[in-house]
Amino acid sequence: VMGDRTPGELTGAHVRQFRDALGERRGLNWGRPEMARKGLMVLSHMFSWAAEWGIVETNPCRGVSRPPMARRDRCPTDSEFAAVRARCAPLVQVAMELALLTGLRREDILSIDRDSETPDGLLVRTGKTQKALLFAWTEPLLDALRRDKPQVGAIAAYTRLEPQLGAD
Repeated sequence: VMGDRTPGELTGAHVRQFRDALGERRGLNWGRPEMARKGLMVLSHMFSWAAEWGIVETNPCRGVSRPPMARRDRCPTDSEFAAVRARCAPLVQVAMELALLTGLRREDILSIDRDSETPDGLLVRTGKTQKALLFAWTEPLLDALRRDKPQVGAIAAYTRLEPQLGAD
């Protein structure tokens, strides 16, 4: 599709041809949509670097639509959840329990700290909608938070500490 063109000669039309060829697109049907999505992701990342370095003026991948993602048709069973949970570190086990009990997004789980605990329940301000949600205390929720009390405070700090692990 790209032939012997230089990066600056490539246009959105070339990127669409690349996407369709990689994804084996025939009309509205995709043979390999995941391959097309991954190919576009890598190509777009490369062009972002090229634009940053002054090799191209703009990223020709901008505006090129991604193939649709297949919807999940099932949820993990309780036994699958338990099998994965059993192999995780205690910190991740607490986060998994909180996600299961509250239905919160990953980022919201990571924001839970000891200040989130109120007399009425667990108070969490969601990152996406900025709405405050209060989860009333239940035995399973209390068990998840109290099982490994030092771990819960570490959930919020985990992502902030991670880049510093090799600093010392």
